[in-house]
Amino acid sequence: MGGGITRAPAFFFSLLAIRSMYLLFTRKKSLDIFLTAIFSALTILFHPEAAIHTLAAALVFFIVFGRNKSGFLRSIAVIAYTMIFTSPWWLTIITRHGFKPFLTAGSTGFYNLSSYISFFTFNLTNESGVSSIAVLGLLGLFIYLSQKKLLFPFWLMATFLIEPRSAPLHISTPLTVMAATTLISITRNFDKRCKDIRGPNGEISPFQSFISKSLLILLLIQWNISAISKAVEVISESTIKQADLDAIAWVKANTDEDSSFLILTGLRPFRDPVSEWFPALSQRSSIATVQGYEWKSDINFDEVLLNSNALQKCLVGVTYFL
Repeated sequence: MGGGITRAPAFFFSLLAIRSMYLLFTRKKSLDIFLTAIFSALTILFHPEAAIHTLAAALVFFIVFGRNKSGFLRSIAVIAYTMIFTSPWWLTIITRHGFKPFLTAGSTGFYNLSSYISFFTFNLTNESGVSSIAVLGLLGLFIYLSQKKLLFPFWLMATFLIEPRSAPLHISTPLTVMAATTLISITRNFDKRCKDIRGPNGEISPFQSFISKSLLILLLIQWNISAISKAVEVISESTIKQADLDAIAWVKANTDEDSSFLILTGLRPFRDPVSEWFPALSQRSSIATVQGYEWKSDINFDEVLLNSNALQKCLVGVTYFL
């Protein structure tokens, strides 16, 4: 899908920015101020939505590690440098359109009761088959809370609260860390009967017994099957096909530039590669494509989604009639 082209590098630089934030507050080197600002700026420029979740992580890291004069001053320096590095982008938008595009886009994060209720189902990992990572992560959440280690639980909850729309992607980091903690805790209980197998600090090394090794192998097989099946699903359902590209190329070559098109595929927004790619590739207007309306202040984005969904349902009736 179109958004993935910028979302993927944004997620990558967000992870680098979060790592630099941790170092910013723990080892306190001047280089970390510059690196955090650079990675944060790249996150913003590739995909502003990712910046929201990076900010959530930054706030949690500041509360846990940086609640002192040094942490405050270093945070201000990072903010200042980030604003400077990204100023060509946001100054251009503000000069031409004011603050409305930012305010409008900021309100399209699915801030509604159903989105927040979905958090309690903990169906956040989109796994194929048993959601083992989600289950392990949920148990890890309570392990960390019971030990009063609040960094990862706060990071996960802050990420979901600040913007539910793309939270499942950005909670993957704290969630997988908590899942790994749970898995190690479980296997250590299996391994307690193994004697004379201890780590450098006297702790029992994980995955030493036949049972724990079998569990790890089973999970690795399941995770790989899940990853492969999801990749196949994306390729088959969310990737634009060559026939569609040929049709779009024909439209671009044989229609007037001011033409408008109604794309009916029967697919929902955010799952419709033809509708999402058509405007960019054809240089023509697509009436029912929802991408881009996030920035328009005179249009309610939730209504755009509802109308687009309703319109695609018309295809069922058309097909039945034909």
